[in-house]
Amino acid sequence: TGELPIVPSLDVVGIVIDLRFVAGQLLLVVGADTSVGRHTSLLGAVDGNPKAVLVKCVDRCHNLTNMAWGLSRERITRMILETEEYYPKLLDVLKSSIEYNDAAWLLKYQIESMLDIYKRLL
Repeated sequence: TGELPIVPSLDVVGIVIDLRFVAGQLLLVVGADTSVGRHTSLLGAVDGNPKAVLVKCVDRCHNLTNMAWGLSRERITRMILETEEYYPKLLDVLKSSIEYNDAAWLLKYQIESMLDIYKRLL
């Protein structure tokens, strides 16, 4: 009902990542079953999978960089709070991986810098 795939599904090391437009919202669907109502918890799905965490953190970095262009103050505030709550845990997964440790520090710097800028402007 009103669900349109935005891009083809991306399989990141056995975890399907799918963008869908559902009921007026863009959703990141994570998990093998991408049907509506069967969305897997993001943190549970990517926990322990550094490559999937890297994709999610880079996506959040991109969203934070561009959110002032089209989001309301309320949505920006909500994204700031979500980022502060969930992303330190995801970055810890990256930091614990030798392969992605350097990326974790760069992403942490970028995410924290963007959050600081938005909080000062709001």
